[in-house]
Amino acid sequence: MGVRAASAVLLCLAAAGPCLGAAEPDDWLQFGASQAVPAAPHPTALLGYYKDHPYPVVGVDGNIAVIDRDGKRARVTASSGFQTARVNAFLPGSLEVRRQAESSNKITRVWRFTNGAQADGGVVSTGSEYKATVVASRDYPECYVALLFYGVGYLRGETDDPHMAVAFDRLGDLRAGAETKVDASFVYVDFGGRPMYYLPIFFSRGREIRTNMSDTLGLLFRRVEMLRHEKVLALYRQKHAADTLAASPYLKFPPILPEHADLSGVPALLRVDFAVTEDGTVEDVTPAAVVPPAVAYAIQRTVGGWLFMPKLVNGIPRRSMVALNLDFSPGGAPGPGG
Repeated sequence: MGVRAASAVLLCLAAAGPCLGAAEPDDWLQFGASQAVPAAPHPTALLGYYKDHPYPVVGVDGNIAVIDRDGKRARVTASSGFQTARVNAFLPGSLEVRRQAESSNKITRVWRFTNGAQADGGVVSTGSEYKATVVASRDYPECYVALLFYGVGYLRGETDDPHMAVAFDRLGDLRAGAETKVDASFVYVDFGGRPMYYLPIFFSRGREIRTNMSDTLGLLFRRVEMLRHEKVLALYRQKHAADTLAASPYLKFPPILPEHADLSGVPALLRVDFAVTEDGTVEDVTPAAVVPPAVAYAIQRTVGGWLFMPKLVNGIPRRSMVALNLDFSPGGAPGPGG
């Protein structure tokens, strides 16, 4: 190393890692404060890329995601890339997440010499850990956790770049009512010194289990959808710069109802009245019939999360009133209809 033989050498280990924290509801107030009800839930599927095509993640082999590629399973790494997609429902039941913590560290070696000089001795070890206690309301087989990491600036609206990273770990089977300790270890997640938040998403065989973190995740994904919506809306107005058009939906999804919700008095086709604003968002959601409060609340959250191409008059966006039906037919999943 070019050091005189008489020099004494001291081996030092230094830990380096970003500032991490779980995103709590208070951190999200600026995203939800303007809404009469919280953001719509976002049941999520994770998609992994294989040869530039996305396929659903259905399991985890150690820390490696496993996708279903037309009936065949394949492992995909972070270098392949992942994306999230909204699906229509969570798995039945729920999972309570308690006492969670995460750490991500890179241990490096520093050589220090008696003359005051020092040299980089390279990386000794790297790794990340996620610890939590969870309680499931029912049995869930073949579970795994996906930790989504986002930059603090993105969550605060200071940047549109989330600096997203995702890490996986297999959990195995979760049993109803049992307090289960989650001790997940995975590869070091390098954020380049940026402070990050993390949010856990729990899955069983590729389907998300609803947790007490799901409403916070709904706010996060609402921000993602709105950033995309701004671009879609700009292209729409550019294409129809002088046109007169009625409002039209392009993002609709069914309500996420409470388990065992009483639907006995809910019409098979329930009309819902609401306003579509100039920016294509939805306000003033009102079911046309009296329904149980829990059902009305779920409808307000859902329809309030739909996105439209707004009404145009000579190319200028205008607020408009819209009525659409939700299908609550017996035996079917409640969803947009009519």
